[in-house]
Amino acid sequence: MRIIGHLCGSGFGEGMLPRAGLAGLRALFGGRIKSYEGADALNAKYREFVVWNTLLPPGTPRRNWKQTILSDGFVMLRHPDLDKTIEMGNAVANDLHVYAE
Repeated sequence: MRIIGHLCGSGFGEGMLPRAGLAGLRALFGGRIKSYEGADALNAKYREFVVWNTLLPPGTPRRNWKQTILSDGFVMLRHPDLDKTIEMGNAVANDLHVYAE
């Protein structure tokens, strides 16, 4: 996961700037997005910290990696604690699997 800096915003209290992390994902195999593995568990654990989710819905053709920087989607998270932000981003990158067929 790559830390992309501070996001401005409210909701974390005085002096607690949120940290943001971005995990980009690519599907295994080609064709159309078939399924996601690990999404339910991650959603239950980190839902309140997800600020942007661009994962393609099942049935959608995969993006051409030569024409986009989005891969097959990404999940952006934010949290006031940098270590927690890194932990969450690593969990998304390691535990969320995208499959296509």
